[in-house]
Amino acid sequence: ASTDLLERLAGSVANLPNSISARKDRTAPRVTVARGGQHAVLRGAAALAVSGVLSPRFGQIFTAERERGRDILQGKGIAA
Repeated sequence: ASTDLLERLAGSVANLPNSISARKDRTAPRVTVARGGQHAVLRGAAALAVSGVLSPRFGQIFTAERERGRDILQGKGIAA
């Protein structure tokens, strides 16, 4: 969709009733138009997958249960 249409749609929700996350100190608008382009969601999904593999804490979410606890460099589900 065009940027103009997205801006108009985002502006039209400004006066809707409060959301469940409404707070007195909230300064951000309820809806914002992303500026990342049409592939922003794909980039975010790819970044999440890479982060999950490289993170020591979350890297094991992509491994099979039987491989957890082994040497991280020997695991088949982790890129090393």
